[in-house]
Amino acid sequence: MRPGDAMETIERHVRRGKPSEMAWRWLALSLLLLPSVAAGWELPPVGHPARAVRLEAAPLDHIEVVTAGANPTESLPTIILVHGLGDRPESFVRVMDGFPIPARVIAVRGPDPRGRGHSWFPITIPVRPDDPVMVQGIRDAAAQLAAFSRWIFRRRPTLGKPVIAGFSQGGMLSFAVAIHHPDAVSAAVPVAGALPPALWVAEGVEWTTDKPLPPIRAVHGEADRVVPFAGGKALVEALRAQGRDATMNSFAGVGHRVPPTMRAGVYAALQAALKAR
Repeated sequence: MRPGDAMETIERHVRRGKPSEMAWRWLALSLLLLPSVAAGWELPPVGHPARAVRLEAAPLDHIEVVTAGANPTESLPTIILVHGLGDRPESFVRVMDGFPIPARVIAVRGPDPRGRGHSWFPITIPVRPDDPVMVQGIRDAAAQLAAFSRWIFRRRPTLGKPVIAGFSQGGMLSFAVAIHHPDAVSAAVPVAGALPPALWVAEGVEWTTDKPLPPIRAVHGEADRVVPFAGGKALVEALRAQGRDATMNSFAGVGHRVPPTMRAGVYAALQAALKAR
């Protein structure tokens, strides 16, 4: 089976609610073989470059910048930015160089070294849909990010709870934090993200409770064969079926990357999330 065939298999089984074990193995393999995920995000031309503030001891290692010429000492809306597999905050934070409104951006570092960058959770071969290593890794990383978001809210001059956003692994964790730790963030913008079925199909009963979830504004390329669009779409549709405030902005012909047109969609989602807090 070619990786492309595996992605089609994932999409077919996700539509049926039964992602196959072989397809998930290919997904894990493709993630393992990825270099820096930031390579998929086409960086904007420098308009208002994000201004670095500091690197501070905290529950998670991070870099803080401000956008659009903002004063870092003022209270600002805050975005927690989560990189993907093999990336690092020093490079990933550059995706915010062209963000048009003042904001505080906290780019966090994954805890596990991976090549020249870092990873948020382990991926092993073979992988089952309910692989305990990957599933528990996502749970643990989401709990770390939720605790970090609460810490930032207490320690930094922040207008409202932070918005969480990320690409690939970061997109997966943006979904996970919003669903499993909804009190920690005001909104989520997952980019090219999805979740293993074990983290939402098997636990869908939790969504029938009265526990509110923050708005989720997902963005995904329809031709993504690394984190397939069908998985993110199915998750958003399941959330909407439970009456949750979740949307998917998809881009035809776009793979596991963020070209300028899609970046504009990400910026628009972030601006809407910040204004709606």
